[in-house]
Amino acid sequence: HWHRQIKSCVGGVVASVTGDPAVFVSVAAVHQGPSGGGPVAAVVDLGA
Repeated sequence: HWHRQIKSCVGGVVASVTGDPAVFVSVAAVHQGPSGGGPVAAVVDLGA
């Protein structure tokens, strides 16, 4: 289950950089994007 360690590492780095622990990291990109790729999404609060 090597992907779990990668998932937690990426989640920790993203939470550290953004200062927000509400991070979702998916490691199962099967059927979620093109071959060799996967989805990327960002939810951004512009303070509006």
